[in-house]
Amino acid sequence: MSITTAQLAEWRAQLPDDGDHLDPMLAQVIAPKLIDEVEQLQAELARARRQLAAEEAASLEKRLTDVSTYGGECRTCHNAEARAALVRLRSIASGKL
Repeated sequence: MSITTAQLAEWRAQLPDDGDHLDPMLAQVIAPKLIDEVEQLQAELARARRQLAAEEAASLEKRLTDVSTYGGECRTCHNAEARAALVRLRSIASGKL
Protein backbone atom coordinates (compact mmCIF):
# COMPACT_ATOMS: atom_id res chain seq x y z
CA MET A 1 0.00 0.00 0.00
CA SER A 2 1.40 3.38 -0.97
CA ILE A 3 0.73 6.60 0.84
CA THR A 4 -0.98 8.99 -1.53
CA THR A 5 -0.28 12.70 -1.85
CA ALA A 6 -3.86 13.31 -0.72
CA GLN A 7 -3.19 11.38 2.50
CA LEU A 8 -0.01 13.35 3.10
CA ALA A 9 -1.87 16.63 2.56
CA GLU A 10 -4.62 15.51 4.93
CA TRP A 11 -2.13 14.52 7.61
CA ARG A 12 -0.17 17.74 7.16
CA ALA A 13 -3.37 19.75 7.59
CA GLN A 14 -3.97 17.95 10.87
CA LEU A 15 -0.53 18.81 12.26
CA PRO A 16 -0.58 21.53 14.88
CA ASP A 17 0.91 24.85 13.76
CA ASP A 18 1.94 25.96 17.22
CA GLY A 19 4.44 23.18 17.87
CA ASP A 20 2.14 21.25 20.18
CA HIS A 21 2.31 17.48 20.14
CA LEU A 22 0.64 15.45 17.44
CA ASP A 23 -2.73 14.01 18.36
CA PRO A 24 -2.01 10.46 19.62
CA MET A 25 -4.90 9.03 17.60
CA LEU A 26 -3.51 10.56 14.41
CA ALA A 27 -0.01 9.33 15.28
CA GLN A 28 -1.36 5.79 15.68
CA VAL A 29 -2.78 6.00 12.16
CA ILE A 30 0.20 7.68 10.51
CA ALA A 31 3.17 5.89 12.11
CA PRO A 32 2.46 2.32 10.89
CA LYS A 33 1.71 3.56 7.37
CA LEU A 34 4.90 5.61 7.26
CA ILE A 35 6.96 2.70 8.51
CA ASP A 36 5.45 0.38 5.88
CA GLU A 37 6.08 2.95 3.16
CA VAL A 38 9.70 3.49 4.21
CA GLU A 39 10.33 -0.27 4.30
CA GLN A 40 8.77 -0.65 0.85
CA LEU A 41 10.88 2.19 -0.55
CA GLN A 42 14.04 0.73 0.99
CA ALA A 43 13.30 -2.62 -0.66
CA GLU A 44 12.67 -0.91 -4.01
CA LEU A 45 15.93 1.02 -3.69
CA ALA A 46 17.85 -2.17 -2.91
CA ARG A 47 16.30 -3.91 -5.94
CA ALA A 48 17.12 -0.93 -8.16
CA ARG A 49 20.72 -0.86 -6.94
CA ARG A 50 21.14 -4.58 -7.56
CA GLN A 51 19.60 -4.27 -11.02
CA LEU A 52 21.80 -1.30 -11.95
CA ALA A 53 24.91 -3.07 -10.68
CA ALA A 54 24.00 -6.18 -12.69
CA GLU A 55 23.52 -4.10 -15.85
CA GLU A 56 26.80 -2.24 -15.31
CA ALA A 57 28.61 -5.50 -14.61
CA ALA A 58 27.24 -7.06 -17.80
CA SER A 59 28.33 -4.04 -19.83
CA LEU A 60 31.80 -4.01 -18.29
CA GLU A 61 32.15 -7.75 -18.75
CA LYS A 62 31.24 -7.42 -22.44
CA ARG A 63 33.82 -4.68 -22.93
CA LEU A 64 36.50 -6.76 -21.21
CA THR A 65 35.60 -9.77 -23.35
CA ASP A 66 35.70 -7.65 -26.51
CA VAL A 67 39.10 -6.19 -25.56
CA SER A 68 40.45 -9.65 -24.82
CA THR A 69 39.04 -11.06 -28.06
CA TYR A 70 40.68 -8.38 -30.17
CA GLY A 71 44.04 -8.67 -28.43
CA GLY A 72 44.08 -5.35 -26.63
CA GLU A 73 44.09 -6.68 -23.09
CA CYS A 74 46.72 -5.41 -20.69
CA ARG A 75 46.50 -7.65 -17.64
CA THR A 76 48.89 -5.57 -15.54
CA CYS A 77 47.16 -2.20 -15.86
CA HIS A 78 43.60 -0.93 -16.33
CA ASN A 79 42.03 -4.32 -16.98
CA ALA A 80 42.93 -5.47 -13.46
CA GLU A 81 41.07 -2.44 -12.10
CA ALA A 82 38.15 -3.13 -14.43
CA ARG A 83 37.99 -6.74 -13.30
CA ALA A 84 38.03 -5.63 -9.64
CA ALA A 85 35.16 -3.25 -10.41
CA LEU A 86 33.34 -6.13 -12.08
CA VAL A 87 33.69 -8.23 -8.93
CA ARG A 88 32.31 -5.36 -6.81
CA LEU A 89 29.38 -4.84 -9.18
CA ARG A 90 28.57 -8.55 -9.16
CA SER A 91 28.63 -8.51 -5.34
CA ILE A 92 26.22 -5.57 -5.27
CA ALA A 93 24.00 -7.25 -7.86
CA SER A 94 23.80 -10.40 -5.78
CA GLY A 95 22.95 -8.43 -2.64
CA LYS A 96 26.20 -9.24 -0.84
CA LEU A 97 27.21 -5.57 -0.47
